[in-house]
Amino acid sequence: MLVRSGALQGYAQLVMELGENPVKLLHQVGLSPAQFRDPNTYISYPAAAALLELSAKICEQPCFGLLLASRQNSSVLGDIGLAIPQKATLREALNSINQYLFLHANGVQIKQQQDSESLQLKFNFRFDNNSGMEQLTQLSV
Repeated sequence: MLVRSGALQGYAQLVMELGENPVKLLHQVGLSPAQFRDPNTYISYPAAAALLELSAKICEQPCFGLLLASRQNSSVLGDIGLAIPQKATLREALNSINQYLFLHANGVQIKQQQDSESLQLKFNFRFDNNSGMEQLTQLSV
């Protein structure tokens, strides 16, 4: 299972702001800073999840995934993000994202469930990881 390294845009800067060494954390989960030079480089999705979990723990930031996501915009989705502003509704935008999500992340699917008052999104990660799923879900939302 793979994900574009661009999904972690802003990671190194955030970790440094929180007083830790991002290179050290990358190496601990088997990733390299070189893999983040081009946002279209694919990295292991389970390793990305483990990196987020480790970073949350080391940085003592239980909402690390949300904090990282708050600094990002739709460009983290690569070419998929370009289609979002073209859609008339949120449902159409989510359908478009889901249709081409495999170009950004192989190993996740978004399911929508709507009733008269709300829209619920369910992320289905097609891999098991001992850690990192909470942080990965925070980032994905």
